[in-house]
Amino acid sequence: MFKPSWAAVLVASCCITAQAEESIKHISVYANRTPTTTSEVLASVTVLDRTDIVERQAQDLPALLAQLPGVNLSRDGGRGQNSGLYVRGGNSGHTLVLIDGVRSGSATLGYKALAMLPLELIERIEVIRGPRAAWYGADALSGVIAITTRKAQGAELNANVGSFGQAGGAPC
Repeated sequence: MFKPSWAAVLVASCCITAQAEESIKHISVYANRTPTTTSEVLASVTVLDRTDIVERQAQDLPALLAQLPGVNLSRDGGRGQNSGLYVRGGNSGHTLVLIDGVRSGSATLGYKALAMLPLELIERIEVIRGPRAAWYGADALSGVIAITTRKAQGAELNANVGSFGQAGGAPC
C-alpha cells in the first residue's frame, strides 16, 4: 500500500503552483507594436490589468502610476489638480500618454490631465520605460504610458462614503 510522505505532497504542490504561474502571462502590445509576452520584450515594460489596478488600491491614476518602478510624480495641489509624471528622470514633456491609442495632453500646460480619468474606467495600463519608447516620437523620449479604457458592459454606479460627511458617486 502506498503512503504519500509530506515531502512528496510538498513537491507536487510546488509543481502545480509553478505551472499555474507560468500560464498567467502579461502581453505587451505597445512595446513592439505587436502582441508579445512581457518576458520576450527587450524593453522595460510594466503591464497592469484590471485586477492589478484594483489590488493596488490607489486613489487616482497619478497615485497608481507613482507606485510603478521608474515613475516619479509631482502635484500642483491635492487630488484632482495638475500632476507631472517623470519617467526615468526625464522631463514631464518627454512622457507620451496614449488613451486608447490616441495622444493625450494639454496644449497650454504641457501636463497630461491624468487625475481627471477615473480608475473605474481603466481596463489596462502599459508603461514602457527607456529608449524603446522613442519609436513614438520626440514627445516619448523617456517613456510611454498607454491606457486602455473599459468597454461598457451595462450600467454601473460607484459610490463612496467617508468621515466628516464626505460622500461621492459617479456612473461608470
